[in-house]
Amino acid sequence: MRRLAIAVAASATVIVAAGSAQAAPVPSPVKSVKAQLVPGRGVLISETARATYTGIKGTFSVKTTGSVGFGRAGNTDYDLVSRSQVSPEAEKLLSEEDLERLRVTVRAIKVGRHTYVSGLRPDRGTDDWLRFGGDVTWGEKGQRGSQLLDVLNPTVLKKLIAKAVSPRPGEYQGTITTRELYGERPWGLEARKLSYRLFVDADQLPVRLVTETSQKTTVNLGEKGKPVRRTEHAVVDTRYRAWGTRVTITAPSESEAVTSENLFAQLFTPLSPVPIGPAGTPDANRPR
Repeated sequence: MRRLAIAVAASATVIVAAGSAQAAPVPSPVKSVKAQLVPGRGVLISETARATYTGIKGTFSVKTTGSVGFGRAGNTDYDLVSRSQVSPEAEKLLSEEDLERLRVTVRAIKVGRHTYVSGLRPDRGTDDWLRFGGDVTWGEKGQRGSQLLDVLNPTVLKKLIAKAVSPRPGEYQGTITTRELYGERPWGLEARKLSYRLFVDADQLPVRLVTETSQKTTVNLGEKGKPVRRTEHAVVDTRYRAWGTRVTITAPSESEAVTSENLFAQLFTPLSPVPIGPAGTPDANRPR
């Protein structure tokens, strides 16, 4: 009888312990990301952006890899390498000059308030750096690589989670506009509406983000092709891994970089189709 009582008591203890473990609160993605924002640490990124255009056969894509480093006060720097690819059907529509530009590897390094970009002038190779900052910036607000949603920013992540539904554990789905995320856009930039699917791991850290967006854009096809309006449909698939890894982002020396403002007008004429720009594009709507 005594043995039976001991067994029952032991079983009750196990049940209570299991119940306590199940009741333990699961951290939110926002809290999990905040805990990772330690200076000197970061996360590795791999990304594929694909775009199709109405009336144009074929696809245009950009593959980006690199690292993001966390700094003080929530600031993030990055070192990303992007390579563009064009399907054979679409390649036939482009001029040789445009194809040459798309074949060049683009590297973007952000340190503090400046972003240094190489590969924008194919005739000068990949060691030719342009420095962006001030009135002429690299990419749109919130953009890193081709991705317009910055889930490494706790404020942005909180908005995404709040607007999302969760069809299954570890997945969030929703739609949001860039205006909702970043407020009114200056200089007449159009707000984009994005649908997104965010996946988190058991620690509630983002491991994958897939976004889709459609927008009207102007493309230039062929040697003598006139710029025409098309609808671009873009899908950006970003993967995050090795959270907490040691990351050091180093800018090129100032002697190697040329201030982009001095070269902006001659560099950026209407572009052939590329999905949301290779690792971002200079903001042509800003005053200069």
